Amino acid sequence: MRKLFTSIMVALLLSFFTGYIVQADTLTEDEITERFLEINEKYDVGEELNEVDKAFVKKYAEPQNEEKVSEPIVQPLALDYFYETKTYGSFTGYLSGNVTSDHGFLENSFSVDASSGRYSSDDATPSEIETFATHVAFGTVGSGGVGKVYGKTVSSKSTDSNANYLNTSRSYTASVVYSTTRAYTDISVLGGEFTIEVDAQ
Repeated sequence: MRKLFTSIMVALLLSFFTGYIVQADTLTEDEITERFLEINEKYDVGEELNEVDKAFVKKYAEPQNEEKVSEPIVQPLALDYFYETKTYGSFTGYLSGNVTSDHGFLENSFSVDASSGRYSSDDATPSEIETFATHVAFGTVGSGGVGKVYGKTVSSKSTDSNANYLNTSRSYTASVVYSTTRAYTDISVLGGEFTIEVDAQ
C-alpha cells in the first residue's frame, strides 16, 4: 500500500512539473517578467532554487557561462534596446531605453538607461511615473545546485511630469551562470495606474 501511494505521489509531482514547463511555453512577456520578479523576492542570495524555478531560469534567463572553467573568462558586453507602448483608457504610455551587462569570471556589472511617460503631447499629464529595472543573477551554490547569487532593483520616480528617466549602473562580485534584467514602469494617470513591462535582457 505504501509503495502504491509513493508511486502515485511521484506520478502527480512529475505531472505537475511537466505541466508547468509546458505551460511556460505559452507565457507572455509580462508573465515572464512577473515570474522573474517573484523568484527574485522568493530567494535570498546563496539560496538554491527548487526544480521548477531552476527549469524556468534555464529556459528564460540569458546564459553567461554554463560550463565552469578554471581560467578567468570575460563575456562580451551585452547591449539590448527595448521600446514598448501600452494604452490605458485614452492615455498611451511608453517605455524605452537600453540595458547593458558585462560578466567576467567573478566581476560583473549592469546598467540601465531608460525613459517612460506619455506617448503623445495630447495625452493627460501623469500624476506619477516610476521606472524600475531588476537584475537577477544565478550561479552555482551549495553542493552544485543552481541558486540566486545577486539581485538588485533600481528605480526613479517623477510626479506631475510627462516623462521619467532612469540612468544608473551597479557592479557586483559573483560567479554568474545565468542572468536576466527586466525593465518596467508604473504610470498613474486618469485616476488609475497601469504597468508597462519589457524583457530588457
